[in-house]
Amino acid sequence: NGAIITFNDPPNEFISIKMVEKASQALKKARLDDNIKSVIFTGASSSVFLNCFNPKEVLKMSEALKEHRKSGLAEPRFAQTPLRNFWEDIDNFCKPTIAAINGMCVGAGFELALACDLRIASEGNYYIGQTDIQMGLSPSAGATSRLVRLVGTGKALEWLLRGRTFSPEEALLEGIVNHVAKDSSLSLAKSICNELGNKPGPALAA
Repeated sequence: NGAIITFNDPPNEFISIKMVEKASQALKKARLDDNIKSVIFTGASSSVFLNCFNPKEVLKMSEALKEHRKSGLAEPRFAQTPLRNFWEDIDNFCKPTIAAINGMCVGAGFELALACDLRIASEGNYYIGQTDIQMGLSPSAGATSRLVRLVGTGKALEWLLRGRTFSPEEALLEGIVNHVAKDSSLSLAKSICNELGNKPGPALAA
């Protein structure tokens, strides 16, 4: 009943344009398959769900942006990039989406989890949060809106400004994740997918 999309880019598990493109194709297949009632996102690493965006690609995008600004042309207000489109596709997906957080979940990885309908974290010694400010960056994949909707403006603003991170247990107390799994986040996510599989698709989509 549920499709599993696994992120795998060792050793650092950074997000890259290539990974986004592959995941977007997998998400499209899941949307078109009537036998799939929900989608799980998880990481292949035993210690990382999904890291921030690949620093090398961030530098390339920064240089391209600088060159564009030199031209004097303003950026469109809602510029559509593959990265932004992927997060929007998850947020607006017609089937329930679950982030099975199995390890470190920061930066763009955290923003992907925020775009999902449900977030389940495994127990463990790792952290979850939006760390972009620590690298001199501002969140670019939706944390400034989705985190606000999840926990409120006051908390979201403080966490984004400070680059706050949380243990799985702290994330549960703050309302960032729905459950902390004693076994594994993927096992609990699969169990929820089986439950959702018994629900009518149109009602889930609505």
